[in-house]
Amino acid sequence: MSEEALDYLDYQLSLLKVGDMVSITYYDLGVYIKKTGLISKIKKDARYLTVVTTDISFESIREIHI
Repeated sequence: MSEEALDYLDYQLSLLKVGDMVSITYYDLGVYIKKTGLISKIKKDARYLTVVTTDISFESIREIHI
């Protein structure tokens, strides 16, 4: 990802809060996965968030739609 895209992704992550409805595209085990649902947990210190029951690391996220 370009530096600009990473900066925008960081900005989007900073806006998220528990209860937000999101669609997140992330990379896992060699494939891109799209997960849609409510954010149930955000752990900024551990650098992951949970959408419904799926834990997603910040580093694997490629796109966020709020």
